Amino acid sequence: MEKKLIILTTIITLLFGCNNSGNTEQEPVAQVFDKVLTQQEIHSVIPENVTGNDSIQFIANYINNWIKEQIIIHQAELNLKEEEKSFEKKLEEYRKSLLIYQYEKKLVEQKLDTTVTFEEIENYYKENPQNFELKENIIQGIYIKVRNEAPNIDQLKKWLFWQYNDENKQKIEEYITQFAEDFFINDSTSWVQFSDILKNIPIKPYNEEDFLKKNKNINVSDSVFTYLLKIENYKTKNTLSPLSLEKNKIKHIIINKRKLQLIKKMENELYKDALKKDKIKIYIPEQSTPTENEH
Repeated sequence: MEKKLIILTTIITLLFGCNNSGNTEQEPVAQVFDKVLTQQEIHSVIPENVTGNDSIQFIANYINNWIKEQIIIHQAELNLKEEEKSFEKKLEEYRKSLLIYQYEKKLVEQKLDTTVTFEEIENYYKENPQNFELKENIIQGIYIKVRNEAPNIDQLKKWLFWQYNDENKQKIEEYITQFAEDFFINDSTSWVQFSDILKNIPIKPYNEEDFLKKNKNINVSDSVFTYLLKIENYKTKNTLSPLSLEKNKIKHIIINKRKLQLIKKMENELYKDALKKDKIKIYIPEQSTPTENEH
């Protein structure tokens, strides 16, 4: 195959390099059975930014692929039945689907109300608790990873574990800015999967749920780092997920329901309008009267 491509590249160099005079656009470059590839067809597919040796390589690859494609098409034409080669019905169905999709998309863009109030989100959350069951244990808190030689680690632990308040939280954030190798600080509305935290701390609890119930402050070290975790709140899997974690999902659900309702309303209105204008006719075949022989 590589040898054929080299030969093809040489022919292309001669063909396109020497044929600079006269009308050569319709001259054949390759033929497979009764299908002919012309210079014009090749010129029409060469990208503008491809020049020189790159263009020769591009043309060689294009011709090679064209030849293989024509061989397969020829074989398919020989081996497939006529009904297997007929795509008019499928193409028409595809065209109809595209038309409907484009029209519905335009309708949604023009008329869909995407404003969702917190009250709507909250109501949906309360009415559908079965849809918001946690699949993972989640926590809120503060995680800090520092090098063992970092200054004032004992003071940091006091601020975090035993003297935690707004003033000391500010001190913790200042310390993190200067010395932390890794950290996160949750606000009151954000949550993180506990399993993601455990990937960064050298502990492997046998049971995450029991561990969360019994541990609020975690302080472990290895030969390089100290890992501190203050768990301010947690929720275990198979319990109701917090609203703050689900609100974006609920908003999307509400908007999608509106979208479906809008499309359904459009369909009904168009149907009623067509009926009103007498544009719909349903033909019911007449039933023939049974003859005596049919009794």
